[in-house]
Parts: sequence; structure tokens; C-alpha cells
Amino acid sequence: MPVSLDAEVKLVSSVGRFNGFQVEKVLGESDRTKFVAVLGRWTSKPDQAVVLLSRRPFDTAGVQGLLETSLESELLFQNDVYSKYTSMLAPAHGAITVDIIYPASEKHISKYSMQKFVMVAETSVMYSEKVLPFIQALPASSIMWVYNVLEKKAEADRLLFEDPHPTQGFMLHPDLKWD
Repeated sequence: MPVSLDAEVKLVSSVGRFNGFQVEKVLGESDRTKFVAVLGRWTSKPDQAVVLLSRRPFDTAGVQGLLETSLESELLFQNDVYSKYTSMLAPAHGAITVDIIYPASEKHISKYSMQKFVMVAETSVMYSEKVLPFIQALPASSIMWVYNVLEKKAEADRLLFEDPHPTQGFMLHPDLKWD
């Protein structure tokens, strides 16, 4: 059963501030994807929250204006034809995406904590013997969001394409990290 957002989370969406939010620890981060996940809580609430911060993609159509008007740069080093700067973007170009998971369960916290990654080449036998039984054993509440998307109770406005074929059909939605 979905939990309604508490006043503090609604406050974030209405005024864009995290007043009273205390960071407890950084769960994970990526220099490559410009992403950080933090665990914390609002001082007036006992439940923890996971807050995901990520840089938004550059608007390629506006790069000329970005370079001409909004970059303040400081030289870090120069070597032959290469140079590197630290630059401050104008507020219009420096937005980040903030996702809030509240209240955050241990499963959410684990999901966004740093983990060791391995690559597996899945076969149809592996899927049948390992993956499918795992999926079928999941409690319905943990994958309710999938059913909400499939039944168009959520994210219907984000649906890009749908093939309604009964056995090979699919829905195409943008990734949540896609702006």
C-alpha cells in the first residue's frame, strides 16, 4: 500500500529546501554518472529517507549560450595543448535532479548502497531455473509499481510506445533518470 508523503517531503517539493534534513551517511556515488545517494532523516520524523542527487544532462542546443555567458572559470592546469578548468555555471544551467524515497525501507537503503558489480551472461535455462522462481517469490507489494505501470495506473503520461501483442508485446517508457 503506497504511503502518502509527509509534510516535510511535500515541503521540499513546494519550496525546494531541505530544512531540518540531516544527512546520516553517503550510501553511494558515481563520478562517471555524477550521482550521489544519501541516507538521512528530517529531525521531526523517525523514518529514514534516501535522497538521490544527480546532475542533469546538458542541453546541447544551448551550449553556445552556456559558453558565452554563464561560465566563470579558474585554471587548474595547462600542459601543451591541454588545459583544465573549474567552472561555475549560472543557476539556469546548474540544476540537479532530486529523488526522494520516504520512508525508506532496508531494501531501498541496500539498493542505493555501494555494491560489488559482476556481469552475468544469462541463458534461458538460468532464467527458468533461477530468475523466474526469484521473481515469482517476491511479495506482490515489492513489485506493485510494475503492475501500476502495466495497468496504466501510474506513468501512463510517460508511455512512449506500446505493442499490445498478447505474448510478445511490450511497453516502452523512459528511464527514471532520463530527463
